[in-house]
Amino acid sequence: HLFYKFGITESDWYRIKQSIDSKCRTAWRRKQRGQSLAVKSFSRRTPSSSSYSG
Repeated sequence: HLFYKFGITESDWYRIKQSIDSKCRTAWRRKQRGQSLAVKSFSRRTPSSSSYSG
């Protein structure tokens, strides 16, 4: 149903999943190290942080 709603192709969805995955993983790793401020600034995301897509 996601495909109909957002009109995304499977490759798009794959890319989206990958980026979400990596973001979650970095946030988790930071949490593991106990850097709660890094996570705080992470949630207050700016457009410049879209460099993750690489």
